[in-house]
Amino acid sequence: SSGKRKLSTKTGVYVFKAFITLMVSASIIMVCLIAGAINGIIKTAPEITLNDVTPSQYKTTVYDCNGIAVETLVASGANRIYVTIDEVPNNLKNAFIAIEDERFLEHNGIDAKGIIRAAYIGITNSFRFTQGASTITQQLIKNSVFSVENENSLGDRLKRKIQEQYLAIKLEEVADKDQILENYLNTINLGNNNLGVQSASLNYFNKDVSELNLSECAVIAAITQNPSRYNPIRHPDYNAERRKLVLDNMLTQELISQEQYTEAMSDDVYSRIANNHSAKTSTAYSYYTDALIQEIMDDLMKQKGYTYTQAYNLVYRGGLSIYSCEDSKLQKYAQNTINDPKYWNGYEEYTITCRFRVRDVDGNFSSYTESTLLKYLQSKYDPKFELVFKSIEEAEGYISEYKQYILEKTEGEIIKGSESTTFTIQPQTSLVIIENGTGNVKVIIGGRGDKTESLILNRATNSKRQAGSTIKPLVAYGPAIDSAEYTLGKIYDDVQQLTLISNEETIYYTLDGTIPNKNSILYAKTELPFL
Repeated sequence: SSGKRKLSTKTGVYVFKAFITLMVSASIIMVCLIAGAINGIIKTAPEITLNDVTPSQYKTTVYDCNGIAVETLVASGANRIYVTIDEVPNNLKNAFIAIEDERFLEHNGIDAKGIIRAAYIGITNSFRFTQGASTITQQLIKNSVFSVENENSLGDRLKRKIQEQYLAIKLEEVADKDQILENYLNTINLGNNNLGVQSASLNYFNKDVSELNLSECAVIAAITQNPSRYNPIRHPDYNAERRKLVLDNMLTQELISQEQYTEAMSDDVYSRIANNHSAKTSTAYSYYTDALIQEIMDDLMKQKGYTYTQAYNLVYRGGLSIYSCEDSKLQKYAQNTINDPKYWNGYEEYTITCRFRVRDVDGNFSSYTESTLLKYLQSKYDPKFELVFKSIEEAEGYISEYKQYILEKTEGEIIKGSESTTFTIQPQTSLVIIENGTGNVKVIIGGRGDKTESLILNRATNSKRQAGSTIKPLVAYGPAIDSAEYTLGKIYDDVQQLTLISNEETIYYTLDGTIPNKNSILYAKTELPFL
């Protein structure tokens, strides 16, 4: 009942009310600010349609005249072969759903239960958020719409995450689950430069994705979280751990039976895994493919109005099927024959091209090539010295000597990565085989020696030469058959009409009936016994 105490109590109540009011106001303001920020982030999100998440880059396959796939043309980000959802086995679809998004068929693009679970595990694990909550829909949008490489801060990541969740809801409104899953399975990175499940299936198991068994499906689904760590070729042990988790989840979610689980776990699947693309992707294209690519690129630019970049992207990322006239068996046989030393009587010489850069003692840079090498060798050994060597070892010796001379002269050092030397076997040759009945080009060989790079000098198509005797079918043989009643079996000496005179030992060809002077360009003789 003390007035002083009542005043103190009343003051305390007012202060408490003011504090509560302030906290509520601050909370409302904070919520409004957050809501406004989220609304602003959502408004700046890009539009989303099914086309926006459909992969557009695929590798191109070149086929020969017998329909055999002989080459794969692929640029970065295009090692993909599209498959429809009907071609993907149920076990593979279920494996991805089980490990990546178990409520995929139920949610609207965002898995609220998954977010709460991931948050709870992170908080109880000393704020180490190791569990993901992104749905398959969100992952598809992340891979197709956003560039994660450009995220430089937590704010960037938060903005992308909010837009990703918003777009996931919008995408689910315009696309069904099969369409989303189909695009996801064709988009994901599955290690070893494989994009999509078909490319991964062919690479790791050398079979179409539709032929994968349960164990193999689990191997591929296990790669997704970290394509480098769970690569089944380089890290089979890590992949095996996650493969078991995939199968465990499938069993728990009743996507497979206990019998199927046991059979898959007992499968020695890693003994069958191989890098079935390594041999093909590590070798250079054939000379035929080089010429084919060049012709297609030229046609696209000259006849269709493509820019070089547009033509390149179509050829290397357009998923084309190119059917050529090449006979791949004959092409290989011809190349092996031309490279066989026994057909050259053991004769070999080598020409070279070389490049290197040097930083001298004063920090200046200078470039050196085979031209400067030639000048050095001519000044030191012989003014007529040529860069033609009997062996690669001999050539390397001269190159090493020249480099040492330059380094001593400049007191410098060779710039790392600037050295390159190419040895070209001599004599060189080229070959084109054309089928007479159709005019189809069956074989193109652009040079002798092992081909180690694609799109290099092709002597059959790029080295211009004088026509020589190749014009004879047009200027001599054609008219003879057409109007002079000659046949292909008729011998025709395409020279001016000459008179033949002879003595006891020699026959002479002459224009005027007299024996020509030996210095005459018309002079020729043939021993009679030979005739």
